[in-house]
Amino acid sequence: MEAIDLQDLCSAATASLDAPARSELEVAWTTWIETKAKAKRDRSYIATLRSTMKEFLRVSKARTFSDLHPRQLRAYLKAREAKGTYSRSYLRGQIKSIQAFVRSVAEDLDVEDPFARFDLRRLPEVGRRGKSVERRMLLLDEWEYLRRHMFEQNATRRRLTAEMRILLYTVALQTGYRAVECSRLRVMDLHVEGGKTSLELSGKGAQRTKNGKPARQYIKPDLADCIDGMIRRRWDDVMPWLRRRDSKIFPAGLRTWQNIAAVLRQDLSAARVAYREQRAKEGQPFDPDFLTAVDSEGRVVDFHALRYTCGAWLVHLNTDIKTVQKIMRHGTITLTLDTYGHMYPGNDWAAVLKMPDTL
Repeated sequence: MEAIDLQDLCSAATASLDAPARSELEVAWTTWIETKAKAKRDRSYIATLRSTMKEFLRVSKARTFSDLHPRQLRAYLKAREAKGTYSRSYLRGQIKSIQAFVRSVAEDLDVEDPFARFDLRRLPEVGRRGKSVERRMLLLDEWEYLRRHMFEQNATRRRLTAEMRILLYTVALQTGYRAVECSRLRVMDLHVEGGKTSLELSGKGAQRTKNGKPARQYIKPDLADCIDGMIRRRWDDVMPWLRRRDSKIFPAGLRTWQNIAAVLRQDLSAARVAYREQRAKEGQPFDPDFLTAVDSEGRVVDFHALRYTCGAWLVHLNTDIKTVQKIMRHGTITLTLDTYGHMYPGNDWAAVLKMPDTL
């Protein structure tokens, strides 16, 4: 039996006594964040919320509710702005989260909210101005070449096999689902009713979509068959007893989904290299914008560009604008027209010729 070092034991006891106890606000915000987590909020949102509150308490040096003052919010903004890496909308979102926390504590204690009169609109513009990103759609030839190259290479990226990524990109192209929505697709979301195949994001409280509303999107039967086959091979051949209806269709960690755009760009880059080599071998010129992540006009291809491509392909198929709005799940038809209206061909002359004779 090893001898116990009495000096080390005394040192550890002294250190534990010297460690500061958690403040009243630390206990309150920990409880508040746990409540958000139990409400099944997104894990990335919870992580951001946790770091925001921790940084605010560090800057403000407040330990009790009575220590809070609006000037601490200004000090927090100044500290964040000094780093120069946060956009204005991001900083304002953080301030709103802090205000929501303080308002919740004030209601529990039945006291006045110290931040109630703090008006973000009166603050000077803080943070860097957000840079808008213009996306481009993938051409059908680009998608066909990319899909064929991924199938031939059969490379795994961030625990996603080539088959998974092909089906993931195809789901985004056919449904317009965002990356965060694709990450939440489960086996039970695949439906076949009356010969129509669809994916439906509903879940508890419909919290798996951006706007919190259920989203049922039709998909082609061959895509549904491929998804079902992938699920069966993954579970039935290895461990069929673990297959559950709430299992994810595309199993990947949070870090993978946060970098899914980088995964797509890696696939684009690999396919582009193969395309250039093939054209050089054939002695043919190549399109400089073919399969590029950023084209000559500065337009980018990221995962959200697959959603943009979904709407663009619908427009090029002469789909009426109301159907495009429904599939893209836009809140207003104005948003749909602003995004895709320029793609509709101008038929002014043909429309005038169809008018009844008035002479």
